[in-house]
Amino acid sequence: MNTRMRLICAAVALAAAVGCSPGPVVVEAPPGQVNIYRDDWGMAHVYAEREEDGFWGLGYAEAADRLYGILFNYLAVRGELASRFGEGPTDIDGRTSPSVRMAGTGEGFYQWGGPIEGLVQQDIHARRWRYLSNARENFASLSPQVQANLIAYVTGIRQFMDEHPNKVPAWAPELEPALVAAVSRQFIMSGVAICDQLPGPAGVASARDEDRRAGLAASNAFALAPGRTEAGAVIFASDSHGPVIYGAGALLLGARIKAGPIDAFVVNSAGVPIGLKGHSRHFGWGITEGPRFPSDCIAVPTLPDDPTAYTVDGEVRRMIVEPYVVDVAGGDPVSGEFHYTEHNGVLSPVVRREGNTAYVVSSANMGRAGAAVEQFRDMLLAGSSEELERALVNRDIYPANIIMGGSDGSIRYIRPGRTPIRPNGADGMSIVNGSTSATAWLGIRSYEELLHVVDPEEGYLSNSNISPDMMFAEPKIDPADYPPDFGFQPGFTGARQLRSIQLLEGDRRFSFEDAVAAIVDVQVLGHDRWNRAFGALRERFAGEPAFQEPAFAAFYDELATFDGDFLPESRGALAHHLARNTLRETYEESAFPLEMAVHNEEPLSGDQQATLFAAAVAAYERLKGRPDGATATFGDVYRVGRGHVREPSRGTALMTGQGMISFFPSAYAPDGDSGSYMSVGGARFPFIVQFTDPIRSMSAAAYGASDDPGSPHYSDQSVLRGPGELRSNYFNADELAEVVQSSETVETGIAMAPLGAERRPQ
Repeated sequence: MNTRMRLICAAVALAAAVGCSPGPVVVEAPPGQVNIYRDDWGMAHVYAEREEDGFWGLGYAEAADRLYGILFNYLAVRGELASRFGEGPTDIDGRTSPSVRMAGTGEGFYQWGGPIEGLVQQDIHARRWRYLSNARENFASLSPQVQANLIAYVTGIRQFMDEHPNKVPAWAPELEPALVAAVSRQFIMSGVAICDQLPGPAGVASARDEDRRAGLAASNAFALAPGRTEAGAVIFASDSHGPVIYGAGALLLGARIKAGPIDAFVVNSAGVPIGLKGHSRHFGWGITEGPRFPSDCIAVPTLPDDPTAYTVDGEVRRMIVEPYVVDVAGGDPVSGEFHYTEHNGVLSPVVRREGNTAYVVSSANMGRAGAAVEQFRDMLLAGSSEELERALVNRDIYPANIIMGGSDGSIRYIRPGRTPIRPNGADGMSIVNGSTSATAWLGIRSYEELLHVVDPEEGYLSNSNISPDMMFAEPKIDPADYPPDFGFQPGFTGARQLRSIQLLEGDRRFSFEDAVAAIVDVQVLGHDRWNRAFGALRERFAGEPAFQEPAFAAFYDELATFDGDFLPESRGALAHHLARNTLRETYEESAFPLEMAVHNEEPLSGDQQATLFAAAVAAYERLKGRPDGATATFGDVYRVGRGHVREPSRGTALMTGQGMISFFPSAYAPDGDSGSYMSVGGARFPFIVQFTDPIRSMSAAAYGASDDPGSPHYSDQSVLRGPGELRSNYFNADELAEVVQSSETVETGIAMAPLGAERRPQ
């Protein structure tokens, strides 16, 4: 039985009313105990002498904040979504993201959010890629400390569930430590849809869909060298972009942990306790999406009379066959077989067949569940650049762009994933002949071979999902110097990267406050193209009745002279965004080609001019129908929050091509029939750290620290978005002591044991 010594403030309501008397923060609970503090924004701060006790505390605290998200992710990697929710769609007890219609980089608008569909196929995918079974197989090979940490983390979750059965959904899965490694592996696996993207008409469509979705699954990260900051210390910042809600809760939330040698602020996905993003006392890092090619699509001719037999160099080989059964709530089970070859030394599943040809995917990440958890821990423990480099050598973390900054004054950019050594200069984007060993990988590229930029003379690094050769105003990386499968898209950039270069280039020295202002910058490049497009319509439509109304003429002036800043107090931002939303919602078929014509600065046809003007008139009529229409600004109509919270928002993700998206983006969905819009995506969890003594660390959740609708911290951080503010992470114990709202010391039940022996809760 766990016992608790509670109370710096007994109830959040009392704390909000009278405040907490400052008291010391005990940074090291004795073995078998953990101290859990909550700050004024509800974020958990976990302190323990032993690492595993700290992880128990993380599990317990995160279960209180995001139990649904944790359990949904665990259910997903078990391949059991359909067994609980049927074929779909499901809104997971009303917790999925609202649906929003976006524009992208492909053929037209696309949709994300809304009820989750295709649950049977998701279950089949999770089982085909063996997320959980591989995590179970590898668990014993993890270091004793990592094993102890994962066991403790899941035990903490289970303890919260035992104490609060009314908060546990009926669909909750069985818990086991391997689930943590399985969820981590699910996020890190990439490139496994490559066979759908290469051959055939269906594949072309699939590739386009993925390209369009990639426009919002994005991020910013930047680092400033000591010579570019007023404090003479590195400033590092990161912000993940995309739908705020993933599955049944926020994709990313933060926590503070000081346990054993780990001393960090971590930004985690639900059910994975450390490492995706964050910072220690020595280094910070963030990830931005980018193309990478850890997988090959291999065409394998099979024998005419046996689809599980194939030849390599004339030798007959047999596929590994694994039967599966996916239970479906309210329906019949779905059964079948997974077939695997062993190309490139890894299990390579068959993902499609055409006649006697099986298409299999070989992934350099296959079979390595758990390795990323180990590596992220090593990164958190690194106290020098040399130790950090040693931690990165295994190349098991998220295989995209990573920017890092450190207390030693270093800044670096790397592509740290596992990239195969392909023979004959193969580009990783072509179908490989699987009947010959001549196409087999020659190994995995070493860490030293991968792309690195360390301490550039410009004094900064920034990547916002662009090709590495475009990170600076003057390119300093030549893609021709690297193999064709290194994921370059020569010359490819976007509005966010161009804006970051404007903000960071030069010899300006940044204060910490300047860097925060850069994170939340909402100036959109390319707005002038729309100003000219709207302005050009004035002469043609000057005689229209709408222009005889002074209020409309003023509204139209805002459209034609908008300064590009999507700030809550802006009338121009409101006019622009509302006109664009009205265009998309009213003129569905013609909106996208019209927007692309403006983006590409092409002349509009007569019909397109009429459509754009009609959208402007309709937007004005919508605004005029609001009680505050005469005075409304962007933040009055474009809001952020959930539950009953509605706060002014900032930023946009209108996204035409690679333009019309702010460095700090927001994607909006209609707020019912209110005529307003709610931010449901874009900037998810920006954070920043300055490596001074003491460290300065700040962040902001899009909504709040808790996914529990009954929590006062369900959406209390939404108030920060409009003014562009971040909250302190209270990284230092003396800062935390001033704002503690609740505390508890919890017995973890983890017995003392020598390191190397498994520690299990009593």
